[in-house]
Amino acid sequence: MSKRIKTGTVLALAALVGAGAILGACSRTDGTDERGNGKTTAELKPKEPVELVIQNQNFAWDNDYFMEYYGNDIERKFPHIKLKLLMRGSKIEDTVISGMPLDIIAAPPASFNDTIAKFDLQYDITPLIKKYKYDTNRLDPSVVGLSKQMAGGGIYDIPTSMSPAALVYNKDLFDKFGVAYPKDCMNWDEVFELAKKMTRNEGGVQYRGLFASVGHLINRNQLSLNLINPVTKKADFENGKWKGFLENMARFYQIQGYDMSDKIASLTPQKTEWEKAQTVAMWLPVSGAHLIPDMKNYDYVSFPIFKDFPDVGPQSYPVQFYVTGKSKHKDDAFEVLAYLTSDEFQLKQSKKGVFTVLNNDSIKAAFGQEGSDYTGKNFKALLPKIHAPNMIESKYNTVASAALTTAFYDFVLGKKDINSALREAAEKTNKQIEADQIATGEKK
Repeated sequence: MSKRIKTGTVLALAALVGAGAILGACSRTDGTDERGNGKTTAELKPKEPVELVIQNQNFAWDNDYFMEYYGNDIERKFPHIKLKLLMRGSKIEDTVISGMPLDIIAAPPASFNDTIAKFDLQYDITPLIKKYKYDTNRLDPSVVGLSKQMAGGGIYDIPTSMSPAALVYNKDLFDKFGVAYPKDCMNWDEVFELAKKMTRNEGGVQYRGLFASVGHLINRNQLSLNLINPVTKKADFENGKWKGFLENMARFYQIQGYDMSDKIASLTPQKTEWEKAQTVAMWLPVSGAHLIPDMKNYDYVSFPIFKDFPDVGPQSYPVQFYVTGKSKHKDDAFEVLAYLTSDEFQLKQSKKGVFTVLNNDSIKAAFGQEGSDYTGKNFKALLPKIHAPNMIESKYNTVASAALTTAFYDFVLGKKDINSALREAAEKTNKQIEADQIATGEKK
């Protein structure tokens, strides 16, 4: 790995690698750690009927999906509670302006600043955690760290499941070209060599070794690089570390024969080439379900690793549920969310093929036992044993990530050298930050 991307990440990542060594993955060791059962301990009392309104922010759930995977179990567990789901697409600002009750928000981490914090809906549930003796040590440490970081030391959310991150490969293409399948625990250099072997033009068809969701790769980067400097509040692109990180990924797109152009320099056309045209050998979605409806013969191996940090995968990206500050039923809402991380519920979810948020090997081992879309696949590769520490959250991360993604493709397409691309991305991001600060009165 380039020295530029090692400095500053060693301490944070090495601490996690050391702590995770007893768990292993590419280090081939195992361990078991079971703690508590997640049940709240407040004295049970007869309760008045309650309707909890839940806003779905950015998840592709319809009401049927939500009730199957969450709602039915919640209402059986808490007979006095009825749930009302506000569908994806309904805007939080409309809910706030209308004065409609809003008790819980389901959202990914990236939505926090643009929605929850923007409308001051966050609520520190630390007092409820203490009241109900909720044990956060049962959760994957990476998600607890993320929650505390987002809340400045408090906790706004309870995470309920993890997002997978693995390398997906088209077995038919590897068979077609007589190349051995990818393996678990490959490092970036090994994947690069494999991508070169799979890149070729045959019968007038251009085949490429690997495409990735570059934006997600940036947002969940394995080196925990910040997009925004927490001290200066400006883009943190020009410290040398992002340069090395992007160069590592750019070399795949610069393989001879890739034939990159503006037409294909974004996520949607690359995903089409992978899934529809099926001319791409390997795919790094980094987020999402990792299921390929239009492809039958595919499988997973673990996310590529940096040699210096074996076992360290992308940053965690959990499904998070927030109790809102405007809820009149905070205790009920909290008890519902606590139940969603109980051993009982998490075991049931794991058997269905949902990735548990618990640090519990027996529940992880139950994954897919009742059948799932991952049946027959190497699903153990879908989650790393160790998630990289999460970058510092900033309300400007979305702006910065978009600018950095543009810089990546400007470099790949030969429009700019890497230093110029990063410098201009930083300038663009900082101008947008300054304009926002002036508009909000933070800067005059």
